[in-house]
Amino acid sequence: MAVISYLQSNAALITALINSDLKNSIQEQLANLLKNIFTENNANINNPKIAQPYASNIIFGSISTIFITWIKNNMQESPEELLNIINSYRKLTPIDIFS
Repeated sequence: MAVISYLQSNAALITALINSDLKNSIQEQLANLLKNIFTENNANINNPKIAQPYASNIIFGSISTIFITWIKNNMQESPEELLNIINSYRKLTPIDIFS
């Protein structure tokens, strides 16, 4: 929730950065931040069920893409709604998401 609050409180700067040539760099930094948060919360990122770097790219790339989409859509959802979207993504298979 802290990441969402930070992005929301710095919306103008974050939006400008996302809409610049730095978008890929920002998305990569978001993915790295998420990786650090998972590591701090004792997630086993060094021995996942899917080989690295695939596991990290799947999880952190997808969640950072959710953040980028939220920012590009002018942060229309509340932080709680965005967190629900992220939690739903984490719990559902791709087939479940689209059924």
